[in-house]
Amino acid sequence: FRRDFAESCNTAFVSLAGELEPSALTEVAEDFGLGRKLALGLPAADAKVPAPTSPVGQAAMMIGQDRIVASPLAMAGVAATVAAGRWHAPRLLRDDPRARGPELPERDTLRALMRDVVTSGTGTALRGVGGEVLGKSGTAEYGRGDPPPTHAWFIAARNDLAVAVLVEGGRSGGSVAAPIAARFLSALG
Repeated sequence: FRRDFAESCNTAFVSLAGELEPSALTEVAEDFGLGRKLALGLPAADAKVPAPTSPVGQAAMMIGQDRIVASPLAMAGVAATVAAGRWHAPRLLRDDPRARGPELPERDTLRALMRDVVTSGTGTALRGVGGEVLGKSGTAEYGRGDPPPTHAWFIAARNDLAVAVLVEGGRSGGSVAAPIAARFLSALG
């Protein structure tokens, strides 16, 4: 599974769909902030991980497809949740109210999996970035076509900083979005 996670192997994730209750993805997603209402004082897109409506939908949701909706802000929150061990609501100002979710039971496992993405998987573009960088690539299909067009995603975390890169119309997260995340983190030092 570590290799499948690092290489973002969709078939490995899809093959596990039958082992989950239909409500499991929705419930766990909330632990990562997906599906929570954000109170930022300005408009922010809501992330949604609705319950699947069919076994095919559940299989697609295992790889972030079907009816899952997420913004770059929400996905940066996913990376930050793994790094911190629990979800923290994004805040615009230091004195904004703090909100957080429960501690992640598998934090160490998730950190190791996301570290493998950077050291030997789809996120090797970040291998030379200083510090312990965690990451995960994603490729989201949209529209029609054979194959359908894709958006490229990459989320990363280092220390107390998380970032999400979305390249609309990009080919794949590892080859298109990960190098952008690497340049961003490298520029910060």
